[in-house]
Order: sequence, then structure tokens, then C-alpha cells
Amino acid sequence: MLIKNYFQKLKENKTAVIFLAIMLVAIFLRTYDYSDLLRFGKDQARDAGIIQAIIAEKEPLPLLGPKAGGTDFKMGPIFYYFQYASAKIFGFSPVTVAFPDLLFSLLTLPLLFFFLKKYFNARVSLALTALYAVSFFAVQNSRFAWNPNSLPLFSLLFLYAFLELVSPVQKRKILWAVICGIAIGVGVQLHTLYIMVALPVFILFSLYLMKKKLLALKNFALVICFALILNVPQIVFEAKTNGQNARAFFTGITQKSEERPEAHLSFPLNFFTAALWHGQAGNMFLSGSGSDTDSSFLSLADELSDNKKGIEGIVEHAPDIIILLLETILFFGGCAVLIYFWRKETDGQKRIFLQLNFFYIAASFLVLIPLSHVLMLRYFLILQFVPFLLLGLVFKFLEEKYGKKTLIGFFVIVIFFGWLNVSKIYREFRDFSLGKGDVGIAIWSEQKILGDFILAHSSPDQKLWFVFEPLSAHKFIRPLAYFRDDISFSPLANDSAPLEEENVAYFTLILDKDKEEKAFKKRFQKSGQYEIENSMSHGRFKIFKLKLK
Repeated sequence: MLIKNYFQKLKENKTAVIFLAIMLVAIFLRTYDYSDLLRFGKDQARDAGIIQAIIAEKEPLPLLGPKAGGTDFKMGPIFYYFQYASAKIFGFSPVTVAFPDLLFSLLTLPLLFFFLKKYFNARVSLALTALYAVSFFAVQNSRFAWNPNSLPLFSLLFLYAFLELVSPVQKRKILWAVICGIAIGVGVQLHTLYIMVALPVFILFSLYLMKKKLLALKNFALVICFALILNVPQIVFEAKTNGQNARAFFTGITQKSEERPEAHLSFPLNFFTAALWHGQAGNMFLSGSGSDTDSSFLSLADELSDNKKGIEGIVEHAPDIIILLLETILFFGGCAVLIYFWRKETDGQKRIFLQLNFFYIAASFLVLIPLSHVLMLRYFLILQFVPFLLLGLVFKFLEEKYGKKTLIGFFVIVIFFGWLNVSKIYREFRDFSLGKGDVGIAIWSEQKILGDFILAHSSPDQKLWFVFEPLSAHKFIRPLAYFRDDISFSPLANDSAPLEEENVAYFTLILDKDKEEKAFKKRFQKSGQYEIENSMSHGRFKIFKLKLK
């Protein structure tokens, strides 16, 4: 009888059981060998050093956060406050300061499920959430500390809280106004795109809803109030410096849109490039395939323009061209379906759900058009949930046209994408564990070994110089500033003369030993000015302690 009752309860709560299983898989993928495989690049080294100094009471809590990439504008300090809180609770280390990113990644899953369930049924919402749980890039971004990593959570939280705020059945509107204000107040401190997208969408959509008597002015004011409260440190800084950081923000926008020659491309080409990037990002979030730094379209266009094969070259790259077209069709087709359902929806709340999502996607697209030449995947983290939403809408449309048999296709696609993501996650875990990972990614376990080696083979009063460095090693050397902040690179263009410095400890680092060690030895012998004092090989790198002859 007890067993029968147990299974009866499982049947009644199967949604909760399935969601629990999804969470367990997500937790495993995000925490497996977490500390050893934690990404630790120059940004992580910089931030860990800042938190370490604050914990040691050598520095106060900052009023501003990290610099926005390629500009002098600094984000708000909330990212550092999250890291500081984690270090106080768990003790300081480069691993513990990454815990907030891990936690926020996990919290995104239940929020995504409830967000999707505002429009889809439980089965579809669970399937899409399960796919998000194993999404390669969602997993990857949960496994290191970086201020944009939490954008998916605070983007979704803003949208979900906003929808609750205007729901006629929601009685606790003050609570949701506070939550919406917190989401905006945190999000604008994580990335400049959040400032340029979420904030205008909130203000303009609020005016639209207030005109229709669906949003009370006092609740709108409460959201703004709490968003401002969370940004008091920035306001204090601006008051002290006469708006210095605000000026840097507007200067940075201009620099960002003009820093490459491609910036002056025609509007149609910028529009086309941004459209293809949206398709590429959507495919990457769904399937885990593609480059997170390069536009597939621009890379393919460059290759075809340099290729003298003509039509034969186009045929040769036909699979890449087809993937580009399919990615873009899915994005624009999904948006078209969103508009289709919005126009025919009779349920007021579901209609607002579709409207809000459309304006959020449209605003993001418009903001990214002038930045099309500098786009990378991180610019789309505020839209990370969108491909999953659009995929659900496309299959809902197909189900409406062709019946429930299309649901089988939907679940097959979800399983296929899930398999692609899990396969890629497995390969990355395996390769890094075997010391064969991406040479563009530095991980904490390797950085710690490198740091221990340079500390053991240098004295605190010595300057540290790395010489003979191949370009691939730079991403490993820069994070070593966490251990010694006076590390420098060799100024020698051709390794032809010793450095005119006293009391210097010389090192060199090579990666991919099979390919680079021969080149290093050739340059080393040609120089004739150093001799190897000590060396250590570990996994994919080899480090040498050198001394002048």
C-alpha cells in the first residue's frame, strides 16, 4: 500500500519529479571537477586580486566595477559585491569568488521554466528547460567568474517580474515591483547592453501599459526607486567626479561603433550581418556549435573573397552557407511566428507576454545593428533564452497547422540538440583532463602550478620577464599577475640582445609542446644569451626558468 501510494504521488507530481531530474543533471554538468577546470584568464586574475585586497582590508569596497570591454567606462560594482559576499561566506580563493556565477546559472533554470509556462504547457516548458540545462554555452559560462555571465538570469528575472507586475490575478504587486527593480538595478551593472535594451524597454512598455490602465504609476515608480537604490555607489562616484564615468559611457559607445574599418559599412550590410549573428547565436545556444568570437558570415565572406575558385568555391562551402541560412530563417521565422500568435491571441496576459518578448527582441536587434562588426557571443547573453522561446513557438505553430504529430518532431529535435551539447561538454571535460584543451583557455589548476613554479624560482625583489613567448602563451602568462603583479614580456623583437635590467628572473612558457618546443629550442640556440636553469612540464605546457650567460 505504501509503495502504491508513493507511485501515485509521483504520478501526480511528475512535473516536479522531471524538473528535479533536470536540475540534478544541470548541477552535475556545472560542478563536475569545478575547481580544477575553472577558467582563469586575465579578467578573472584581476577580479580575484581586487577581492583579495578587499578581504585583507587593503582596499575598500569599490564604487565602480570592471571596465566595459575596449572602453574607459566602468560597470557598477555589484559584480564585485557578489564576489566579496561569496568570499566572506566560503573563504577567499579564486574558486569561491566564482560561486555566484554558478548559483545564478542554476537559478536561471527554474525561472526559465516558470517564464515559459506562462505561454506553453508543462511538457513543452520542461523540454525547453531541459535543453537549456545542457546547453554547452550555458554550462561553460557557469564555470568561471565574469560579470556578463549572470545576464541570462537578470534578463529573465526582469521580464518575469514585469509580467507578474501587470498580471490582474497577482495580488502582491509591490513585491514584484521590488523584484523587477532589483533585476534592472543589478542587470545595468553587468553589461552596457542591458542598459541600452532592458531599461528603454521597461520605460517605453510601462508607458504603453499605463496608458491602457494595466500598470499603476506607483508601481512603476517603485521599480525605478529600487533600481536606483542598487546603483547608489555609482551615483556617489558620479557626484564626486562630476559625471566622469557617464561621460566615458557615451565616449565608449562612439569608440565601439567606430573602432574597426568595417564600422563604416552600409546600413543594409550592417543589418544583414546583425541578422546573421542573431541566427548564429541562436544556433550556438541551442546546439553548442559555432564560434563565440567570429561571425560565420564575415569569416565565410572573407574566405570566399580570397578564394579564386568562383562558383566551385561556393559549392565547396555549400554546407556552411546552408547552415547560415537555416540559422537566420529560424530566428526570423520564430519572430514572425511570435507576431502571428500575438495578433491572434485572445488571452490578455498571454498577449502581453508575446508583446513584451517581441519588443525586447526588437530593441536588442536594433541596438546591435551598428555594432555588427564587433559582435561576439557575449553580446547575446541578454537574449540567451530567446532561441528556446522561438523554438517552442515554431513547433506550436506547426502543431496548429499539422496536428499533434509534430510534437514527436519537437521532442526529437530537442533530444538531438541535447545530444550535440552533451557531446561537446564531454569532449571539453575530457580534453582538459588529458591536458589537451583549447590553448586559448587558461584553467585554474594549471595557473596555480605555473604560479607556484615562478614563485619558487624567483625572489620577491626580482622583476619577472617572460621571453621567447609564442602568441598562444600570452593568455596563460597574463593571469599570472594574480601571483605577481610585476610580470612583464620581453621587449626583444628578435631575441637578439639581453635585457638591460638588473635583478631579473627570466622565464619562458610554451604550449602544445609537440609543435612549439622545437621552435623554442631553435630560437633559444640562435639567441645564445640564455641557459636553462630549471624546467617543468605539466599537461599541455612546459615552463622554463632561464638565466643570462
